[in-house]
Amino acid sequence: MEQLIPGVIIALLLIGFFFFVTQVAEQQGRKKLEPLLPLLENGEVKSSMGMVYLLGSLGGLPVKVTLESGLRQRNRGPVTVHFGSDEYRHRHNKPPTMRINLAYQFPAVFSLMLNNSLFDFGKNLGLIKDLEIGEPEFDRKFLVEGKDRLGVMNFLNSAKVRAVMELEFTVLKFNTKELQLIDVNYSENQLEPEVFKQTLENLQALTR
Repeated sequence: MEQLIPGVIIALLLIGFFFFVTQVAEQQGRKKLEPLLPLLENGEVKSSMGMVYLLGSLGGLPVKVTLESGLRQRNRGPVTVHFGSDEYRHRHNKPPTMRINLAYQFPAVFSLMLNNSLFDFGKNLGLIKDLEIGEPEFDRKFLVEGKDRLGVMNFLNSAKVRAVMELEFTVLKFNTKELQLIDVNYSENQLEPEVFKQTLENLQALTR
């Protein structure tokens, strides 16, 4: 029995430490999201298990902003992203991540990701298929994954292309239920009210 006591004490200490870290992360997240409440209709901030949520609506469309705590990196990479899943991991640890979900029935199902030399190498080998929409600057900047090239082209008119070009994100996913912006190792500047207001306006432009 006495041999179990040190293990129990260690377990309790770990639980207490986890609870403390979780509470700190939630408090920090709330401080970041509460100034953004006026930007949404019926906005409210909630938290659970170290994650903080900003809920509300934008032009009548439900919006959910999620902040996931993590170890911040000095730069935005390298990030490994697996399309078609919710697995987004850093090579060494999980950095802080912001997700914005905007409910809307989009006519095309596809994902956008910032292009890089690794993707170019994969495309040259035929391992990665990229949909190009005929906008040179857009095609250079983003990797587009999807099966309906015509649907993507019809959806991404010039106004929507401009809106996407002004957004900061790691992955931007569209489906028939919602848009999801994922920004891994996001910049703190992204949560400044004026900057976030512009982000919301650009996302709203993608629903028009």
